[in-house]
Amino acid sequence: MTRRRQVVLVGSGRMGSAFARSMRAAKVSFALVRARSAKWTLPARRGASRTVILAVTDAAIAPTAERLVQSDCLARGDSIVHLAGMRGPAELDAAAAIGAHVGAMHPLVAVASRTSPPLLRGMAATFEGDRAALAAVRAVAARIGLTVHALERVDRARYHAAAALCATGGVALAQAAAVLFARSAAGVTDEDASAYAASLLASVAHNVAHEGAQGALASPLLRGDTTAVERHLDAMAVHDPAAQLYRAALAQVIASLDATGSVERAVLDRAREILAARTSR
Repeated sequence: MTRRRQVVLVGSGRMGSAFARSMRAAKVSFALVRARSAKWTLPARRGASRTVILAVTDAAIAPTAERLVQSDCLARGDSIVHLAGMRGPAELDAAAAIGAHVGAMHPLVAVASRTSPPLLRGMAATFEGDRAALAAVRAVAARIGLTVHALERVDRARYHAAAALCATGGVALAQAAAVLFARSAAGVTDEDASAYAASLLASVAHNVAHEGAQGALASPLLRGDTTAVERHLDAMAVHDPAAQLYRAALAQVIASLDATGSVERAVLDRAREILAARTSR
């Protein structure tokens, strides 16, 4: 019978906490190493290879990999991955030099708090690196319900920009919407406004997952209602950041609808006129 690889999680920050919580929930046995600890203690190998997940800051990846090598925590045949979207597998050259399998695995998950990290079940991650490291992390990911997609020749800046647009942009949309919700009716608390935004974002995530990004749109333009768009922009005058976000989103929606041909051109032309008029103010 094949011996199951030992799983080692290095780092206890926000993403490390998400992995730890997910592995505990799935009853995956793992050793937790606090990256800044003066001394690292790992279970005896007993013939098993290790899969090491580095959940440390970008700047700490290479030094931590070097320390793992120098302290004999890594050996030939082990696999090690880091979780930074802006860094590639080359950050782990010290581990590759001794024959370890390396890769960069980036969970497409936003973690705002160490105390309440999301479970990774049902989430996605990307991977760039060698096949053995991919197989090793997929074995762990499958047990916690995380789907790992292999990529090649990644443009890290563009890739990370896409991730930031969703993660940071989604929060920015929620913040702006919360301001408008709070000013739309009496008695709407900050907690209420956040709950309204969270409900909408959750449904958007569902739609994107099931219909694809292009098919997930719900917009007045789909029914030819450009008047609603005008009224939206007029109402957002109370909070200019919200209006700016709406205009940027509208430009993308118009481009998408134009590409798919799913809305009459006259509707899109009118939407462009509205966007141009509000942008020039």
